[in-house]
Amino acid sequence: MNKRTPLFVVGLIAILGLLAGFFLLLSQEEPQPLPDLIQLSTIGPKGEAPVSSDVLYLLDTQVNSVRNMRLKAAVVLHDTETDYSRVLIRGLRQEMTNLGIDLVYLSDAGHDPYIERLQLTSALLKRPDLLIVLPLKPDDLTYHLKLAKDQKVAVAILNNLPEGMEHPKDYAGVVTDDLFQMGRYTAEMIANSLAEVGEIAILYRDTPYYASDQREKALETVLKHRYPNVKVVAREGANSTKEAEAKTLKILNDHPKVKAIYTPGVYLAKGSLAGLKKLNNKTVKLFTVDFDKELSKDMVSGGNVDGFVANHPFDIGLALVRLAVLSKIGEPTPALTTVRAEKVDKRNIAIRWREIQHEEVPEDIEADIMKLDP
Repeated sequence: MNKRTPLFVVGLIAILGLLAGFFLLLSQEEPQPLPDLIQLSTIGPKGEAPVSSDVLYLLDTQVNSVRNMRLKAAVVLHDTETDYSRVLIRGLRQEMTNLGIDLVYLSDAGHDPYIERLQLTSALLKRPDLLIVLPLKPDDLTYHLKLAKDQKVAVAILNNLPEGMEHPKDYAGVVTDDLFQMGRYTAEMIANSLAEVGEIAILYRDTPYYASDQREKALETVLKHRYPNVKVVAREGANSTKEAEAKTLKILNDHPKVKAIYTPGVYLAKGSLAGLKKLNNKTVKLFTVDFDKELSKDMVSGGNVDGFVANHPFDIGLALVRLAVLSKIGEPTPALTTVRAEKVDKRNIAIRWREIQHEEVPEDIEADIMKLDP
């Protein structure tokens, strides 16, 4: 035997012992936290990947079969008077007419969750085959929507999914905007308006609201990582036009250097605009989502509104009907369907109005557009 072997073995054992001690010390250190993941696309309420509404359609044979079924539909909405809702309903009606579906119930909750719950009960008494609903306070509607499914009603949901519902057992699917795209587009418009420098404020819905919350998260993510010199210095919650007006006054009192305000919807934007006018403030820029005649007129006439991001509510209406029908006839349906969005400013509003609203630009807005410098 080689006389060096024992010495070699001893040395090897010593090295292994040192390595074992080193790894033992490492294992006793506090685990390092993983970096937060950055969300860069729209995801569903349960993390679902979206499917574009462009690929949601019925075959000719399915259309003919559905027409022969003479289905009935009920629609329960947050409102029916805004520009968004009017165009959404136009899309719903067109697709229902095409498929021979009878609209037996259409309600406007006036953004009141309690009224909406009563209206949903009334809708189910009509014994519809299809139900389309935008839940204002989603979890309060879980029981009613499961009851609808028990009655063999195909349920298509706009924006907000209640807790405790499973796809496809309890509902056909959720249709919403491309939420991340809307938040990103808004961030880009704000940054461009401010030359990528300045303080801004966010007015958010003061109740959990899946669509608005995700758009806002996208807005803040893009600002943080692409426009670090645009700072969100104030966040205030509101649930009504009056609250939005009061919170706008508070924001500008507490943060007089704010250059822009973002609101997640038309009725909050109108409140914020009222607050700015009360202060006679003509410099703070206002950004929101969805078309509205009053806000559009303010924008093209050089007011506070500097731009907004609009989805395609007509296409959302088409998608909701198709989703419910496909579920009713036993076809597989996506858990989440999204509809694209567009940036709207004073230069492209005429084109976007016709494209998104499916109607001609109102004459008074058209007149203001004609006054813009070429």
